[in-house]
Amino acid sequence: MYIKNIGHFKTILRIIIATLLALLLKHILITKNTLLIKLNNFTISIFAKVFNPRISYSSYLILYSIIKEGINYSKCIDFGCGCGILTIFLTFMKNYVLAIDELTTCIINTKLNCKLLNLDSNVDYLVTNSLNCIREKSIDLVITNPPYLPCLRNISSILCSGIYLDLVVESILNSLKICRKGIMFTLSIYSFVKYFVDVMNLVSKFHKIQLVKECDLLIDKIYVYKIL
Repeated sequence: MYIKNIGHFKTILRIIIATLLALLLKHILITKNTLLIKLNNFTISIFAKVFNPRISYSSYLILYSIIKEGINYSKCIDFGCGCGILTIFLTFMKNYVLAIDELTTCIINTKLNCKLLNLDSNVDYLVTNSLNCIREKSIDLVITNPPYLPCLRNISSILCSGIYLDLVVESILNSLKICRKGIMFTLSIYSFVKYFVDVMNLVSKFHKIQLVKECDLLIDKIYVYKIL
């Protein structure tokens, strides 16, 4: 009973810290005005109220992982595409990409950036918050940098996934249905609340879960995982 209570205490503590972190980060990572940022040899725009990948370690980590893995599949999904930074890199690597986001603003932002970089012919766009509409085993790889903090979605839909990480769990389970080759996604050290850990333990019985990259930060730790 004591050990069980300790486990619950850790979960509650993670949720409290994640909530405070989300309240802080939403003033840092969410742009208030449209920005132009330069990445490598190209420039992209980030609309107001869209997640800014330039000041996010999770975005850089998953970009590094995409390049390191040399991802070159015929059909990919960028789930939660935001300004389109992952879509752009996946398309540069000769992948067809379906860019998905629940916010119309993000889809317009991604489409504009792809058009300006002449990548639009190999990208389609979809406004939805679910992968249920995608045919089973029709996609090679899903890549997502989801809202991975375990706190209420109304605090920030861009940073928070629900106190049980409901959005991440749903994304992973639905991705497994539609994928032929795997899923790559990011997590925070605060993501490992009990319900999510239970789901991942269940997934690990049927799939290989691989840690691709991790990074220690001052107040957080970011992971990139791949499920095969």
